[in-house]
Amino acid sequence: MFNFFDFVALFFAAYCLVVALMNARYFRRHSEYQVEVVHENNELVSVLIPARNESESISHCIESLTKQTYRNLEIVVLDDRSDDDTFDIVEQYTHSDSRIKIISGDDLREGWIGKHWACHQLSKTGQGAYLLFIDADTVLKPTAIDDAMVLLKVAGNDLVSFLPYRSRSCLLEYVVFPFIDWIIISWLPLKIAQRIKLSFFSASFGQFMLFKKEVYFSSGGHRAIKDIPTDDIELGRRVKKNDFSWGLYDGTQLLKTESYSTNLDLVSGISRSIFPALNHSLLTLLAFSILLIVLGFYPWTVVVWSLLDGESVFSVKGSIAILSLLMFVGSWLVVCKSLSHELWTVFLYPFSFLLMILIALHSMIMYSAGLTAWKGRTVQVKKIRW
Repeated sequence: MFNFFDFVALFFAAYCLVVALMNARYFRRHSEYQVEVVHENNELVSVLIPARNESESISHCIESLTKQTYRNLEIVVLDDRSDDDTFDIVEQYTHSDSRIKIISGDDLREGWIGKHWACHQLSKTGQGAYLLFIDADTVLKPTAIDDAMVLLKVAGNDLVSFLPYRSRSCLLEYVVFPFIDWIIISWLPLKIAQRIKLSFFSASFGQFMLFKKEVYFSSGGHRAIKDIPTDDIELGRRVKKNDFSWGLYDGTQLLKTESYSTNLDLVSGISRSIFPALNHSLLTLLAFSILLIVLGFYPWTVVVWSLLDGESVFSVKGSIAILSLLMFVGSWLVVCKSLSHELWTVFLYPFSFLLMILIALHSMIMYSAGLTAWKGRTVQVKKIRW
């Protein structure tokens, strides 16, 4: 008999496929516009980079910035009390390119997360009409800033964020990264999200966030989210909450971010964000876990049980399960094809769901025990709540 779980699986499978197809058409909207429009009024863009112990990656980031086709830049790196030679590496670039500056960060203030405090200091140094925050391990293609400025000026955005291409160096990245993109592309109808005021309907990526300067400060900037680990998500939500225009676009052909070194580093890194993204709520975590279990495993269970029990898989219940599976595979195929993921990962989506549930539980435990850290600093967060 058709039951509640059949309905949930069928409904979400259909929803995810429809949204993924809509977003696949919309996601690369920046390619519709001509870059020449930007250069008619070539205003200064302040590129702001917080760096703490980034000696292995900062050179690639800076070199990619010096090759940008958008030339009117100031590139400011804040050395956040690094223990390595990050400062010395960046200082060498200041001698060959006058646009590059290196400053030393102040001691971390109480109540602030380290990266947020670094970005807050950077925001006060930026002289440009636009503020671009990027991570020190992000490498930009030459046209990346040009394309983002087009979206700000022609498409009417006040904040532009690009979803990056993430390089892979460990096994779990092939399972986790497609899931992250699938959640965004299959759950969030981007064109509709841009038009409605609900701040919850947004997603941004800290690897690339370009603001109009007045919008950044009017929305509260990093000061307003100083103790919230998911800074990129919260900044995007605050932009929408203050009636400004937010836009998320495909940046997989425009920027690349470095991968985690090991599977353990991956779990630790993703764990730092996932429980805060669930609002530190145990009930939300439980609902999230149950939903993923139903979506990832229930249709497969129905099909396998029918085969083992000698029933036809093309009964009403079996047909609904097969249809749900086909639509889930379809939505994953759209995401993987659009965002340069390996196509064989499409059929691993149940394992992606299971792994993300385990990482979410790990995240909850680490935050509850006060053991979550970033760059050697403990991350203090709001109280865990039901």
